Amino acid sequence: YRLIFIALLIGTSCSSSESPNESVAIVAAEEQSGKVEVVDSNEFEKLMKAEGVTLIDVRTDGEVAEGIIPGAIQIDISDFSDFEKKINNLNKDGKILVYCKVGGRSARAAQYLEQNGFREVYDLKGGYLAWEEAGKQIEIPNK
Repeated sequence: YRLIFIALLIGTSCSSSESPNESVAIVAAEEQSGKVEVVDSNEFEKLMKAEGVTLIDVRTDGEVAEGIIPGAIQIDISDFSDFEKKINNLNKDGKILVYCKVGGRSARAAQYLEQNGFREVYDLKGGYLAWEEAGKQIEIPNK
């Protein structure tokens, strides 16, 4: 009998301390926040064709002058206060595609977007260089 009592005592003390309402709130919060998906250039190109997509190039003016993915808007992440201001004007429920030169800055940008309520964020694996290497379309902006 002593073993049964100890087993019951351990079983009840190890049960979850969350109330049912707390569990529901946690699940709801997890569903509201998005998740960043890192995709290759082929998948990125497919996503670009969807309705209501925002394509963001987070590189500097000098980098963009050498070429940009058609349809992209430049929001340079190196000027973070300007980046933050411009990002907050975007639709948080739409698809956001982001890229930089090789993937580091866009990963930070994508994480920032996800943490600030954007639901669908996609980051181009390998960045602009991978896009260019795959032979995808680029354009040189007018100077």
